[in-house]
Amino acid sequence: MCKKRAHNCFSLLKNIMPKEREYTVEERANVVTLREQGHSYREIQCTTKIAFSACHDIYKKFQSTGSTANRKRLGPPIKFTSPIKKRIATLVKRQPNIVSREIAEDLTKNFGRKFSKSARRIRSIRKAMGYIGSMGIPQEVLTDTHKEKRIHYCNQHRKDYFSNVIWSDEKPWGLYKRRQLLWRIHGRIVPKRPTTKYQPILQCWGAISP
Repeated sequence: MCKKRAHNCFSLLKNIMPKEREYTVEERANVVTLREQGHSYREIQCTTKIAFSACHDIYKKFQSTGSTANRKRLGPPIKFTSPIKKRIATLVKRQPNIVSREIAEDLTKNFGRKFSKSARRIRSIRKAMGYIGSMGIPQEVLTDTHKEKRIHYCNQHRKDYFSNVIWSDEKPWGLYKRRQLLWRIHGRIVPKRPTTKYQPILQCWGAISP
């Protein structure tokens, strides 16, 4: 392996297949052969165009199992029927910030099958339904305790006179605050938002009187 080719190895990363691709038995055997011949993982990566981490995992698996063949499936693959897809759509619509792991847990609870390894399939189904990721706008909500205290205060001072009272309050705003990721229907425009390295805070005071 020439030094020039090893030096330009990073330029070949664009042509490397993604890690999610399942490599063939011949490709794995080639990685094992090159490793047994004394080549480094970086040299094997440049030669086979297989990711560095994948080369390491392939040879590590070969050392532990003595084979490069795929493991036998423990059971048949899960078929996502119409009721399951309908349940996924209901969960995403009811809770836009739900993640694939939580959907898999709900499906396991309702359909009695293990969906723990189906997160990628769930993401594909959600994408096929037209949902894409976007940043949600934060919204403060009042708890039941807050609402009860406000109603109690209004009833308690319903007949009072507030001509000599000044109402004041303060509120800090975090500019360019990070927002939560949620899923929206494809086609809606998402505006760009400015951001800074350190979040500036704007503190405001206000007062009113009758």
